[in-house]
Amino acid sequence: MLSRRHDDRAGEAGTLDSLGFIALRAGLHAEAVAHHSLALALRRELGDRYHEAGTQAGLAEACAACGRYEDACQAWQQVLALCRVQHRTTDAVRIQRRLDTLRRAAQFAQSQP
Repeated sequence: MLSRRHDDRAGEAGTLDSLGFIALRAGLHAEAVAHHSLALALRRELGDRYHEAGTQAGLAEACAACGRYEDACQAWQQVLALCRVQHRTTDAVRIQRRLDTLRRAAQFAQSQP
């Protein structure tokens, strides 16, 4: 990866985040989780709290696509907390709705034989 070769950690995080998005859209859910997880670790290492929320949201979507609803809910909960701390009110309302929908889906999935 070019950004890694040039020790551009922020660029590397962005690239991994993009690869996670592409993998998710391609139906490669486990690969998406891996890319977003690596990107999230870099964002945290860099202290990039603003972009951490977006990366965490990508991870939540990938976990949900894998059927890992508990992990997805935890990730959305962290996104919600970041949005609230950053006073991103509109985003927080949207994330809360997404989290509520995911929790209902998880409960439905658990009730199925």
